[in-house]
Amino acid sequence: MRTGMWENTVTAASGQTATRSHCFKPADAAVSNGSPAAVRAETEKAVSKSGCTLKDFKLENNALTQTMVCGSSTILQETRFHGGDSFETTMTSTDGGVTKVSQIKGRRTGDCKAGE
Repeated sequence: MRTGMWENTVTAASGQTATRSHCFKPADAAVSNGSPAAVRAETEKAVSKSGCTLKDFKLENNALTQTMVCGSSTILQETRFHGGDSFETTMTSTDGGVTKVSQIKGRRTGDCKAGE
């Protein structure tokens, strides 16, 4: 993924959407664009901070697939990256036999503003 301003739109299982923009900085890109082992290590750290456990992780070519367990929920996250300027993620969460699917679409909209 390239540095710059990114707009992410989340569509929840209920159909509600929310769009947010943020500056994806060089330090963020260094972590996200590292080797699969480095990205996995950073992901494990982030997931454990939220009380979850990373069970499966596969990063190759332009695809990332990971499975996390958070309490009684299992979350499968599948992301496809498109040339460093956009991505699409499908998150499938299963808890007590109930499955919910949400989508995240992100796209680079330009350079970060000064000071961000």
